[in-house]
Amino acid sequence: PNGSEVLVLTAAGVLYAIGRKCPHEAAPLERGQVWNKMIRCGQHAFTFDLETGEGLNCPGYSIERYAVREEDGKIFLRMDADE
Repeated sequence: PNGSEVLVLTAAGVLYAIGRKCPHEAAPLERGQVWNKMIRCGQHAFTFDLETGEGLNCPGYSIERYAVREEDGKIFLRMDADE
């Protein structure tokens, strides 16, 4: 909806839905690295907390987060940013 591109992923056993592109230079975050509850952009290593969306090594940058849940093998998103 509204042209939003969302990346759905699992990290540390938790399902997340975030904006697909890094807020720095719009690099696709799916090309980065995921560990614990963090994602690192593959282009410039900007790292974000998946729980809060905050940039961990890039003050002033954050990723959009969306409410997501899995039910009966289907994934449901709420497209209002920041849950």
